[in-house]
Amino acid sequence: MARKTVVIYFPRLGVPLYTHEKITLSAVAKAIARINDDEFAGCYDKARHHDHNDIFFVPSDALILNEASELGIHSPAGLFGAIVPYPFVKTKAITHRLVNGRADRPEGWSSGFVQRVRRAVLPGFTAFSAHDARLAAAAGLQAHGAIRVKDPLGDGGHGQTVITSPNALNEMLENYPEEKLATHGLVLEMNFAPSRDFECWPDHGRRSGDRLPRHAKNRDE
Repeated sequence: MARKTVVIYFPRLGVPLYTHEKITLSAVAKAIARINDDEFAGCYDKARHHDHNDIFFVPSDALILNEASELGIHSPAGLFGAIVPYPFVKTKAITHRLVNGRADRPEGWSSGFVQRVRRAVLPGFTAFSAHDARLAAAAGLQAHGAIRVKDPLGDGGHGQTVITSPNALNEMLENYPEEKLATHGLVLEMNFAPSRDFECWPDHGRRSGDRLPRHAKNRDE
């Protein structure tokens, strides 16, 4: 099998990375190159990397389908990561239902997926307009007293705000870009404060070509 060139790629709609995240991404890409006996070539450079058939991409975020096609990625063997058909699909927006049947929604929205995962997530809604966000907040505040509003693009606890009144949401929406809200949505869910006895542990899996490295953590670690 011909050797591939492993490169780091920053998608057009990817969120900015912290320094430690960039270091981690680089370490992952180097490890993939070493495991597969490929060459690591740093960050993708369109001027230098012409033959996409020989490139293995390690993106910093999920790729949108049309961007992946432009890069010549047509199968899992071309990247370490994921490809999604619409921008909102790569975010936590997909995990909650809309506030009602008339709510705004982007192309490709799946109510079926929301139903399948509803028992695995906190009670809440996803909104794609300020009007729907206000309706969702009113329902959440009445049921739970406080709700957590999440930017679907945020991670590691960033982009989250706990609100206890409609006015607090209004102030937040005044500074929230309308286009971002329509494209990625806004998550409004019950504010969950875990007890001291609560623990959570991840079980993640990503594919590197035909390999599927996994990591798991349990209570004993």
